[in-house]
Amino acid sequence: MRALTHIAAISGALALSLLAPPASAAPDAAPAADPTVTARATELFRAGRAAAAAGDNKTACDRFSESEQLQPAPGTQLNLGACEEKQGHLLAAREHFRKAASSFGPEDRRRAVAVNSAGTLTDRLAILTVHIPPGAPPGTTVTLDAAQIDPASLEHGVEMDPGKTTLVVSATGRQPHTIDVVLAEAEKREVTAEPGDPAAPVEPAAASIVQDDTRARDRALQRTLGFVGVGVGGAGLIVGAVFGGLALHEASVVKTNCNTTTWACTSPGVSAASSGQTDGVVSTIGFVAGAAFAAAGVYLVIRTSGDAHEHPVKPIGIVLTPLVSPRGGEGLSGTWSF
Repeated sequence: MRALTHIAAISGALALSLLAPPASAAPDAAPAADPTVTARATELFRAGRAAAAAGDNKTACDRFSESEQLQPAPGTQLNLGACEEKQGHLLAAREHFRKAASSFGPEDRRRAVAVNSAGTLTDRLAILTVHIPPGAPPGTTVTLDAAQIDPASLEHGVEMDPGKTTLVVSATGRQPHTIDVVLAEAEKREVTAEPGDPAAPVEPAAASIVQDDTRARDRALQRTLGFVGVGVGGAGLIVGAVFGGLALHEASVVKTNCNTTTWACTSPGVSAASSGQTDGVVSTIGFVAGAAFAAAGVYLVIRTSGDAHEHPVKPIGIVLTPLVSPRGGEGLSGTWSF
């Protein structure tokens, strides 16, 4: 009987809401609206009423929403509540009825209809209470239809539209646990949000494969660098030998063109002495650098030829330092580490 009375009251209120354009339903006087906007809002309102009469409640709600956005009116909110209720969206319908009730004037008969409609829908809503068990990991979260809800609200109960709802329980180190709940009108249901099973650990074999691949790449790179070092070292030794030979030749020219007692030299002797000093420095650098690179290259080639597990790869370093003695001598110092 209460449901029939509720339907009859809504029908009467909706009929009253059709007697004037949406804007005229405001309780207080408002500034004059743009006639074009008012005409469009009224057109959309009437289109919503036509869709509702044809049983197309979704289209009706769409048209009423567009009309409300252009020109808010409590009569439009009342119609929105009715079409949302027919679609089973009780929470949305109650909100529209409450907005309409707060906007109608005290003497407007539709105000009582909106208040009663909101109260009736409250009685029809389902209440879902979700408990997180004490043993759940810290930070366990629960979503209702993809919307995260505050755990405190879940413990006190959440008003829900009747029908199916999906809970997803998430926790660190656990797999997501999905719980489907079907609620009837006015049903009060309690659910325990148990976290899912422990998440599968990373397979050691997979980690080992990645480590072996990395080790293999490092060994291949160092073996390649070893061959490069042997080549560069060989080139350095050749350069050292060539310039060493030139330095010896210049030394013989100096000996021929300079007096060993007075060190007086002819022009060829002076030129040979200057060239010989430069050739000697280049020869020294070539020999030292060549020997360093060649030694490091040979070591890497030999070391990366064995089993990767028996000879783990370590970083290498080569440092070459120029030397200048107080008496004017020049040279090169080389150090390397493995």
